Amino acid sequence: MSKGECPTFDARSPDALGRRPGPCFAAHNISGAINGRMRAVRLIMYYLVFMIAGDLCAYVIGLVSERMFGSQVSLIVFLSLYFLFLWISWLLAVWITEPKPAEVVQVAPARQ
Repeated sequence: MSKGECPTFDARSPDALGRRPGPCFAAHNISGAINGRMRAVRLIMYYLVFMIAGDLCAYVIGLVSERMFGSQVSLIVFLSLYFLFLWISWLLAVWITEPKPAEVVQVAPARQ
């Protein structure tokens, strides 16, 4: 471990000597918490954008179906599309904000 790296500790338990993790752990934990919060905020923002776009689509399609087939069909079409777009919006938001997997780098064995 180099000088600038923080060791990873379990925050709930002391180390082998009975000590709690130091400030290096606290800084690491805070940055991880902020990063997690930012991901959650991004997820909610994407969900809202997709949800609003889906609601507008459901409204327009419902309006067109009302003019073509009547109000009863329009209500069924609108409610079906509304809940379908809520579900699709969530799937899209989760898919877009999903953390990307780290690249696996294979190191060639050292020649002796």
